[in-house]
Amino acid sequence: KYCVGGEACDVTGIMGRDINAWDRIAVMPDKCGKGFQPGFPEATGAITEGIVLFKSRQPTDYSCADTVAEEMEGVTSNWGCRRINVDAGLFKLCFCTPREGSACEQAGD
Repeated sequence: KYCVGGEACDVTGIMGRDINAWDRIAVMPDKCGKGFQPGFPEATGAITEGIVLFKSRQPTDYSCADTVAEEMEGVTSNWGCRRINVDAGLFKLCFCTPREGSACEQAGD
């Protein structure tokens, strides 16, 4: 996956061994568990939900492209469809699963 600064970052559709709809991902600059990459807008510390399927309160929204500004508060995928503000670089996509008892809210989770 790749994202462009100044645009929404779409990470839905990620597939992998044992990844499911409950899992979350975070962008980290260097190594998973060592701190979040600044510039990702979600207030929960750069963690986003909805990595397998797009999650929104509006059943007619299937991606950030379908979501108007007034509906963004109900989106838990893709950092709320908000624009990212980060310089170019290579970063780690780190996933966390709350199925193992983790809250998935801190960088070390």
